[in-house]
This record gives sequence, C-alpha cells and structure tokens, in this order.
Amino acid sequence: MKKYLGLLVNEKKLSPRSRRNSSALKTAEKSVSRNKNYMKQGGTYDFLFIGCDKESEKLTNELVDYFNRMYPTKVLINLGSYRLFPDLTIILKKTLNHMKTNINFDGKLGIFIGQSAAGMVMCANKIKKIRASVCNNINDVFGCVTQQNMNVMCLNNTLNMSELSHIVESFMRLEFQPVDVHVKNVDKINKM
Repeated sequence: MKKYLGLLVNEKKLSPRSRRNSSALKTAEKSVSRNKNYMKQGGTYDFLFIGCDKESEKLTNELVDYFNRMYPTKVLINLGSYRLFPDLTIILKKTLNHMKTNINFDGKLGIFIGQSAAGMVMCANKIKKIRASVCNNINDVFGCVTQQNMNVMCLNNTLNMSELSHIVESFMRLEFQPVDVHVKNVDKINKM
C-alpha cells in the first residue's frame, strides 16, 4: 500500500488469488469502505477500474505500473484476472451496485484488456449507463470519447506497451464534446 495525498493506493500485482470472484469483490469493497478519499467534491468517486482475462496479466501489470508513474493521485481498483471475461463484468456490476449513486458515469470508469476485447465490450455494455468500446488505436479513442462519451475502454492484448500507453493517455486526456447530436445519442444509449 502506498499513500498519495491521503489516498491509500493498492500497488499489488495480479495474482492467482485475485481470480476468484469473491476475493476481487471483497478487495474492491474494502478499498471503497476504507478510503472515503475516493470522493470528489461533488460527492462522486474518483477512481479507475482495471481488469483483464487470464492471457493479459503481464500487460495489465505493466499498465498498473504506468498508472502509478503517470497518475499517482488516480486510485486504481484492480478487479483481477479471470479465465472467463464475463466474470470480470459481473464483479464490475456488483461493485458499481455496492457504490450506488456516487458514481459519475460521464467520467472514465475502467480499462479492461482481453484477447480480442470484443466479448468484454459485449458484456460491459449490458450494464446500465456503461458505454464500452474496443479501441486499438488513437483514432478509435478520439471518436469514442469525444462523440459517444465512452466510459469503459477495452483493449486487446496484441498491443505493446508503447502503443498501449499512447492509447491510454488519449483516453485519459480527451473529453466529451457536448454537441447537440452527440448529447442526444448518449442520452438514447443511456435509456436503453
């Protein structure tokens, strides 16, 4: 555990123990209940979920190291690695339900890494107010964030760390452009 600006940050790497649903949910619940500093001034949580499938553990560990270097105040909640990617989204849904209404779905919620990431997107989009997309280059990220207000980014594990860092940096820095057409589209997506 590291402490940045009063926040306790879990730096642990993914381990075989983190693959079990119950332990990942307990870890996320403990992180939230122990750290009320996740709250922004508006009363919403300020963190980012990270998770992956079994084949993507190494890349995800590199991503956690990158976040600890580049965003030391951002609190990462590591949901673990799973053999079956629907298990990851089940844990995400349970954790979001546990946090109730203190979540800003217009901000960045998570980054998931999978073999092709298409299945993770399908599962994540079944959670209400989640707008997930597969992004394998900066152009994908630009369109998804600025036009569709994507809040969960899914990446495939064929990317190397330099490509991944550019894509993640774009995801973190880009903002939604509230043009009338885009706002109407996002509202319709949220009502589905």
